[in-house]
Amino acid sequence: MPATLRNRGEVAQLVEHSAENRGVAGSSPALATRPLDGDPCGGSYPLRQDARVAPTMTTFSSATPDLLHLEDFVQGRVFELGRHEITLEEIVAFGRQFDPQSFHVDPDAARDSPFGGLIASGWHSCAILMRLWHDAVLATSVALGSPGVDEIRWLHPVRPGDVLTGRAEVLTARPSQRRPERGTVTARMTLETGVGTTVLSFVGHCFFARRSPAPQRA
Repeated sequence: MPATLRNRGEVAQLVEHSAENRGVAGSSPALATRPLDGDPCGGSYPLRQDARVAPTMTTFSSATPDLLHLEDFVQGRVFELGRHEITLEEIVAFGRQFDPQSFHVDPDAARDSPFGGLIASGWHSCAILMRLWHDAVLATSVALGSPGVDEIRWLHPVRPGDVLTGRAEVLTARPSQRRPERGTVTARMTLETGVGTTVLSFVGHCFFARRSPAPQRA
């Protein structure tokens, strides 16, 4: 049997689950932590207890109209993605595994750096924004992946204790000329501190299924 819709009952159950997950806007789900596998320094990452996988066209079809499709991403629409408070332990754990520059992993050495203290890796900031985007949008949409991002800018250091808020503004939403069942959304993605300082900005591109695909040309 193809890995598409197996039966209507399964679809209804998955749609109901997605709708429940979409219930509370503007705040992130509860966080849990676990030791970072293979981290000799005992670092930990925050893990969401209700982590879920974004649906794709192998799971859903146009029979799921309550999910976000290309048509829902109108130019100028803003998605508030929720917030995440970053900790010193999280910064060091990420830095030790992925970006071990001294000002990401050593608070003492960081004091003598141009930043005057420990800061998060820019890639850590990108990962946080990606997770917020997933939980607020992708997990309740028919997302089909991404061809990439443009214009990544790390505009201000992220420090322990910063409460980071994600935001996405739709710039364009274009149906594909070659793939009538989908289109591309381009959005300005930003991460801000609690005092309104933008720390990260990039332009992201994402494929979404169309709710009503255009008919194939003869």
